[in-house]
This record gives sequence, structure tokens and C-alpha cells, in this order.
Amino acid sequence: MELENIKRLHALASRLCDGDIDAQQVQELSALINNNQEAIREYLDYTSLHLNLEHKLRASRNPEEFADELAVRLSEDAHAAKAATQVSEPNSKTVRAFSILALAASVFLAAAFLMNSFKSQPSYSARIIQKIDCDWGDERWGIPQSPLLEVGREIKLDHGLMVLEFGDGAEVTLEAPVHFSIVAQDRGNLAFGKLSAIVPERSRGFSIEIPAGEVIDLGTRFGVLVDELGNCEAHVFQGNVLVRSDWGNHNHSPQEWKLAADEAIRLSTTAQRIEHLAAQHSLFVTYSRFNSVASIEELPALSIPEEGDLILWLDAAKSLQLDSSNRVIGWGNLSVGTNSTENNAWQVDLGRRPRWIKQTLGGRPAVRFDGSSHLVTSPFLSGDEVTIFCVLRPQQAEQFNRHFGQILSLNTTPDLILKITRDKQLAGVLSTRKVPTNKLQDIFLQSTLPNEDEPIVCTLIYSNSMNRAALFVNGDLVAESQAPSIASIQTPKYIGNSNQGEAGFVGDIGELLVFNSALNSDQRIQVCNALLEKYGIAPTQREPRVLSGIVPEEQ
Repeated sequence: MELENIKRLHALASRLCDGDIDAQQVQELSALINNNQEAIREYLDYTSLHLNLEHKLRASRNPEEFADELAVRLSEDAHAAKAATQVSEPNSKTVRAFSILALAASVFLAAAFLMNSFKSQPSYSARIIQKIDCDWGDERWGIPQSPLLEVGREIKLDHGLMVLEFGDGAEVTLEAPVHFSIVAQDRGNLAFGKLSAIVPERSRGFSIEIPAGEVIDLGTRFGVLVDELGNCEAHVFQGNVLVRSDWGNHNHSPQEWKLAADEAIRLSTTAQRIEHLAAQHSLFVTYSRFNSVASIEELPALSIPEEGDLILWLDAAKSLQLDSSNRVIGWGNLSVGTNSTENNAWQVDLGRRPRWIKQTLGGRPAVRFDGSSHLVTSPFLSGDEVTIFCVLRPQQAEQFNRHFGQILSLNTTPDLILKITRDKQLAGVLSTRKVPTNKLQDIFLQSTLPNEDEPIVCTLIYSNSMNRAALFVNGDLVAESQAPSIASIQTPKYIGNSNQGEAGFVGDIGELLVFNSALNSDQRIQVCNALLEKYGIAPTQREPRVLSGIVPEEQ
């Protein structure tokens, strides 16, 4: 903006604030401001001096968001003032009255944007936005009742993940074991452990202090690691970071290294050296980042009933986080329904992660469970009306010297479970404890497997309203029964084992879908046929087996 225009804008704004402006000058001011970001900022800065709001207005919405509304308001004022001077003889009182209206409009807008700035500016340094199987407080999952973290707050985790959002907008995932502190709304301190950070452009400059210096974001995604001996690493996944350190250079100014994507640096206090490395994405867990691990064309795409209320959809070809040994850290939910925004499955314990296999089920990938590995989802609501589809292949139990186990537990009361029994049958189970003996009482829907060496599509449907449970294998009904009521409850769901870790599944799971409804026959056939085609599974014709018995089991 030219200097002359700036001076003219100041003069007109001054007249506006003093109430000494005519209609023509209001139009001129409107023309100077309209669609000119720099002029809008000048106008806000100048008038804020008179309104004693300068420091707040600078933090309000972007000028372009303000431009249209301000221009319209000034234009309306100008037309109103012009009309007034046409119907009555111009005099200072008329002009002053309309200039005061214009000033009132300006003040009104300034106040509105000031209120918005209060809303948009966080009043916290950092807050907890998610806990994943985390030993912090009473609840291991979800957002705590008091999520705000003040400056100086220390976070020490022995197990799980904690996801923080800083006041400036940066997202940080802490991975246990970790010792971390909140320094400011744009700064944290990592004394020990691992973290990953996603930093939007507006939060550029977000920093992590480390024993050897600091890692400064330049608009990027990165990970930071500090081991027990104080050795520090910074890994850049996207964008750039600046690593600054005065370690080993006490007589000079701090050293700086600018790292680009896929670069890393290690500041080794034990070896007294600096090493440049390739960034290792698999070393770090990132809450908001899942990747497609296999590029497989799907023609046609899997057909999902829109009205089915799909709550969980896991596909072993898509949306996973893997560690350096191809073990599954997280399995991302593909469902985009209103009730399924974040129901991802996780395993934060390195020793309990299932392995991802690239080609195993009809040439497609799968997640392989070994009897001790399992995944747990974030809590979500399920219970009274449920449909489960699972593409799986159990492996020979003799290889692992144990019985088959639990494929999926909805962790409800009674618990709705899909599993493989001790005698190698597929089963849908409603399991509850009998009072007062506390013995397990199971209602079984079970069927022998068509071929233990081939993948199958199994379907378990439970309907509270119809008092019915039904089990299907490759589209054929194999068992059905009356069923007790299951109340809807929000809980984590266990994949590959029970919540007690005592019933581990041995085998591969390629795909898992959970609907919060009991699909009708047409909907079930639609999904099942799509899965059969997708995995190259030939349908089988079987006689249905109808059961309604109750089988008690010892605890």
C-alpha cells in the first residue's frame, strides 16, 4: 500500500472516529479498504488506538475474513449518509449523526471480532485430547474430565499413549515410557522417551527442548527420541526442522543443523559425536497418521449399505501404522459415519503386536495373530443391534501348541464374541456370568470350518429387538438361536484376544466390519458377496444348523 494512501486512510479514519466525516469521505474510506488486506490491517490498527483494542484486534480473524463485511457496512453507511443529504439540507448535525452510525458499526464489528479472538485463542498451554491404553488417571482411554495442563506440569507414563494439543495448535503424541513437561503453549521439554509432533503452518516455531539443546519446527512433522543416557535424536518426516545445540561447543555460539524430510540427526553424549542418519518413521507412533501399506486395485469397490450404521471397518491393505518389524502399532478405522470418527485399533505394547503379512488371503494382506498378540480399539458404543463381518483364516493350532481363541470381543454384558473353539469350530458366543456362582454361561452358535486351509467370510448378527442371533459362513446360515438382551455400552473392543488376555486367536484377519444394526437379508448378502469376490473365496452350500442350547463353562 502506497504511503499517500496510508496517510489518506489515517486521515479518514481519524475523521470517522471524531465524528467529523461526510458521505463522500465515507465512500472514499470504503473504497480504500475494500478487498485490500493491508488497508484493512491499517484501518484496524489505527481505529483500535481510539478504542483501546489494538492488542486484541491484531489476534482477531484474518483480514480477508473481515473485508467483505466491513466493506458492505461502510458502503451501507455511505449510501445512507448520501440519501440523508439529498432529502434534507446538508448540515453538520446530519453528517455527524451518520458518521457516528458509521463509527458505531466499526466499533460493533471490532467488538465482534474481539469476542471471536477470545474464543479462538486458547486459554490453556496444552490439553489432553486422547489417551490410548494409558496409565494416567483412572481411565485408560479417552479424554479425562480435566484435560487442561498448566505450564510446568510433568507427564510421566509407564504404559500407553497420550496425545496433547498445545495452545498454538501443535499436536504431540507421547509414547510410554516417557518423561515430558509443558513449558509454554508453543514449547515442551522431553527429558526421556519418544514423541512425534504434527505442527500446522500457523504453529511454526513450536519447539521441543531436549538435554542436548532444542528441536525447532519450521512447519512440519517430526519425531524426537531421548534415551536413558541422554542421547538425543530428531527425525523429520515432512517439511523442515532446526536442531540447535551448544553441547560439545561450550566456548562458541550454539551449533545449528537444518534437517529436511527423511533426514535425522543423533547427538550422542556417550560417544561424544554427532551423526546424520536417515529418518525412521517406524520408530514413532503418530496419533493422526495412518498409511495404506498395500496398493491393490479393487474393482468393484466394497459395497456398504448406507443405512447400516457402519461403526468399524478395518482392512489390512489400508490405514495402518507398522513398526520396523512389520508389527501393527495401529489399525485405522475406514468408516466415516457420524459415530465412528476415531475408532482405531491399537497395540502400544511392543511384545503384543500382531504382524502384518503382505500377501496371504487370496493374494491380499492380513494381520497375523499368534495367540498372545492382540489389538484394542478406542471405546465406542455397541450392543443391542450388531452385525459383524470378518474375513479370516485360522492356522493349525498344533503349530502353536494351544487351542484357538477369540477373534473379536465387543466387551459388552453379556459379551458378544466371535471365536474359534477348542474343537476347531467357528462360534458366535453370548457370554455372561451366572449369579451367584460367577460361572460363565455361554450361548453357542457354532459350525465346523469348511476348510481350515482356506479363508472364510463369517457373519454374526445379533438383534435385541428380534431376540435372535445368527451365524453365517461364506453367506450360508450355519446356526441361529434366541438370545438374551445385551445393553448398548461404550467400551474398547478386543481383536485377537479376550480382555483378560487368556483366549488368544491364532490366524490371519484380512478385514473386519462392525455395524451398529442388525442388517437385513439383502444388506447381509450385499456385503458378504462383495467380500467373497474381493478375497476370491468360493461360496459353499451347507445345511443350516439351528441351536438354542446354553453351555456353562468354568471360569
